[in-house]
Amino acid sequence: MLARVRLLIVRIGIFNIILLLMYALGLGGCFSFASGYGSINVYFSKLRPLAFGLSAMGGGLGSTVLPILSVSLIHQYGWRGMFHEYTQLRACSEKMKPFCDVILHC
Repeated sequence: MLARVRLLIVRIGIFNIILLLMYALGLGGCFSFASGYGSINVYFSKLRPLAFGLSAMGGGLGSTVLPILSVSLIHQYGWRGMFHEYTQLRACSEKMKPFCDVILHC
């Protein structure tokens, strides 16, 4: 398997693979931001400007805080424990969606 990957890199070239990955990641980021802003329109009516502001702030804040948090979690729980904790955080955020109507009156 590893030999096939090396052969692929040699034939295609590392520069072209990097360009392909950059294109794919940019396209994926585009789709995630578009769907995120679309869901803000669905879930929020009264506090929509605040929701858009927090959403725009989330990318910068996440790219600053998550590497620091990841290193801390890897030292404390190992890499598998880090992914487990992130999964728990995601599951907790999914369960918070029904409380939007109660807490934020949106």
